[in-house]
Amino acid sequence: MSIELTIKYSDSEYKSAIKEKLAVMPNINLHTYLPTGILILFGLVLFYFKVVFSWWGISLIVLTSIYAIPCLFGSILMPPIALAFAKRESYKTLTTSQLMKNKLKEAPDKVHLE
Repeated sequence: MSIELTIKYSDSEYKSAIKEKLAVMPNINLHTYLPTGILILFGLVLFYFKVVFSWWGISLIVLTSIYAIPCLFGSILMPPIALAFAKRESYKTLTTSQLMKNKLKEAPDKVHLE
């Protein structure tokens, strides 16, 4: 005998729960502002040595900004991204359970449940 508990959250409740988790994350300022500071430092150093417009200067700035900009806006971007992944996971679970129910309806004596 198994007991299953399902709690359903609205989208806004789920997003606010993620924001609360982010608010109590240790060293959140380090993870938010350090990558942006490194991006600015790289830009200034490359500009000082006049190599910012070389191919490796541009690639270094682009690669650093790909990481730094989402970190800077992480508190805004993280809740919708987490919600999208949670919905996708619940959809996968839902479709898997529906497939199992359909198999049981078609041939209940042939299906082996684990």
